[in-house]
Amino acid sequence: MNNFFKKSFLSGGVLALILVFFILGIYLGYNNRPEVDKITNILNKKDPITSISEEHDFGSFWKTWNIIENKHVSGGETDKQKMIWGAMAGLVSSLDDPYSVFFPPKE
Repeated sequence: MNNFFKKSFLSGGVLALILVFFILGIYLGYNNRPEVDKITNILNKKDPITSISEEHDFGSFWKTWNIIENKHVSGGETDKQKMIWGAMAGLVSSLDDPYSVFFPPKE
């Protein structure tokens, strides 16, 4: 009977250890996912037809988006569509072309 308790205790300990490592793996995997996957409520984050090559990293863009969304003084009440239009306007203005201007569509 004593041997049965030792085997049960050892088996329970091994199962508990496996469960702890499994939960730790899920937690670390969830926290270390790419920044673009942390963004919620945005459609078409990745365009499957014209995907950008791997040499262009948008991680810093999405990290900035997350910081603004989570830590801005507005308390998470940011206008996401206005942020998208602002990013697009900044993209066009980075061309340093006085004849290229971005106009958001009128509602």
